[in-house]
Amino acid sequence: MDADAAGAGEIVIIRNGRRGSRLVPLRKGPSAPFSCDRGRFQIVGDIISPVDVEWEAIMRPDRVLNPEP
Repeated sequence: MDADAAGAGEIVIIRNGRRGSRLVPLRKGPSAPFSCDRGRFQIVGDIISPVDVEWEAIMRPDRVLNPEP
């Protein structure tokens, strides 16, 4: 395995004259699933404090969103 880590390429494991397994170098992927977009977006304004908008669900609690015909 050290030879493969040094850049020797792939290693084929043969048993009884037949190919059994193949050892290939590990491909490097992104370090974290959410780090690929790091630095592409900018937060503008306050995203933590509540919004001063009254929701329709609070204003009209009797409204049915999916009425049956």
